[in-house]
Amino acid sequence: MILPEVLEKQLDEFIEEYKRERGTTFVSRFEKRAIRRGLEQRLQQGLQQGVAVFRETLMRILRRRFGDEAERVRGAVEALNSLETLERLMDAAVESPDLQAFEALLQTYSSPAQ
Repeated sequence: MILPEVLEKQLDEFIEEYKRERGTTFVSRFEKRAIRRGLEQRLQQGLQQGVAVFRETLMRILRRRFGDEAERVRGAVEALNSLETLERLMDAAVESPDLQAFEALLQTYSSPAQ
């Protein structure tokens, strides 16, 4: 996984702090790799949590607009993994004239890559 620039900077700062705490000027490749893995795992967990929140928010919007009938799209919503797609669908959920129109749009995003 390639870290975004912001996280790469945080990693460098963390390594510098780690060196200061240990009173060393050197961090082995093994230590760097372990620190990077930890950061990547936290990033992945954060993304997964964000996706879960977006999914639930989308379902909440749909239930508020279309009532219990919105539950019929839950499976398709739960299959989505892209924050960008979920954000677009939240906008669509607010703007769709009815649940059928939203479902038609949802089907265009319902693929394994999403």
